[in-house]
Amino acid sequence: MLATDIFAHTARNAAVAERSTRSLIEELFVELMEAAGRRINDGGMRLVLQLSVVDLAGLVGASREHVARELAELEAEGCLVKVNGWFVAPPGSSILARISAFQSNA
Repeated sequence: MLATDIFAHTARNAAVAERSTRSLIEELFVELMEAAGRRINDGGMRLVLQLSVVDLAGLVGASREHVARELAELEAEGCLVKVNGWFVAPPGSSILARISAFQSNA
């Protein structure tokens, strides 16, 4: 690995470390919804991958407990809900607003 590659990798890790768990979770869901989301009848988007809190914790590098608290806050704010085991970004949510497929429909 070249020194420039190591520097770039270290800089990226530092940038991720500075971000809050909440922002990492939101960004993760935006990326996942863009890649594996399906529009639903009410105007929201459902993630077609079933992920557990443990899975999400591993993806953002936080504890299961911390991710569960952040998900509860996101649900209380109407940003992300779980319906029949599926994560859903409901109409009007901040996550849905950041998904590129919905930006042209606004």
